[in-house]
Amino acid sequence: MLLETSSSEPKYQRWFEAHSSICGTNYVRRIDPRRIGLHEITDIIMETTDGYLDLFELKRPDLSVLRLDQSRSIYYFSREASQAIGQAANYVVRTEENRHMLAQREKLFFLKPRARVVIGRSNSWQQPLRDALRILNGSLHFIEVWTYDDVLAMADQMMGMYEGTAKGCLAEQTMPGEPDTPEDEIPF
Repeated sequence: MLLETSSSEPKYQRWFEAHSSICGTNYVRRIDPRRIGLHEITDIIMETTDGYLDLFELKRPDLSVLRLDQSRSIYYFSREASQAIGQAANYVVRTEENRHMLAQREKLFFLKPRARVVIGRSNSWQQPLRDALRILNGSLHFIEVWTYDDVLAMADQMMGMYEGTAKGCLAEQTMPGEPDTPEDEIPF
């Protein structure tokens, strides 16, 4: 259901609202309401483990993320991704401008919110495209572009952590001959 390309954006929003834990372990809950300005309503607001709020802008998985400039052999964000990034940047600015009003009226405490744009698919990408997205994300401030396949990979990693099969999970990192450390003896 998540990756049906014929679906409209509200369908993805409803799905993410019902499954907000898919946004990662850094987020503890989804926040309502979603109004962040007089005319601006973001798709999803999530609270981080340290109590800050981040914004999520959802687009369809059938939209392109990157384009190749063949004359220069470089990738750049597609028109659809650029528009979504611009929308997310506008939302970040609006939360900053309306910070005090949002705190008073809505009890929403924004401080340098990050924005996540979820758009497109990356399951068929080769390494140069993955590298390009990482490089382009590195040039954005407080905004990061995720593909739906990135979100699914995070969900798989979370499930693997619960099952003890995730890449890099603590169960895999125990060295041979090293005793398991009980939680109450962790030195931090």
